[in-house]
Amino acid sequence: MNHEPAEYVADQVRRSWAASHRGGLIHQFFQFIGAGEVPVAIYIAEYPAADWQSAHCTGDPIGIWSFRGAAFEPVSDFPPLDYSNPIASRTPVIRYCVDNDRKRMILCKWYGLRAGHGSLYHWDGVQWKARGPSWKS
Repeated sequence: MNHEPAEYVADQVRRSWAASHRGGLIHQFFQFIGAGEVPVAIYIAEYPAADWQSAHCTGDPIGIWSFRGAAFEPVSDFPPLDYSNPIASRTPVIRYCVDNDRKRMILCKWYGLRAGHGSLYHWDGVQWKARGPSWKS
């Protein structure tokens, strides 16, 4: 397993895309009750700094990519995001940042205006391990 945060985040995005496009019964149920949408794109942003106490990335993004199921495409800025469903956007956003030693990472996942969470991760020498959600909306 590659310990670079960008690859870890990319793996998380690929898994999220696959799960949302698989169309299983659980996902269909969430779509039926309005709690699930199939993304048209997932946006990923890397940030240069972090507030480690609140588990939020800070500053302007140093890289932004879109993922539509095949490849990560660099984009210059976030396009207009989908806010039509407060808990299930069709354009979710994943933000991350790492410390200078590349031993800590913050990973924030935004699924909609009322759905998201941020977690602190640490590198244990073998893999990235979450220390649990630091915030949740």
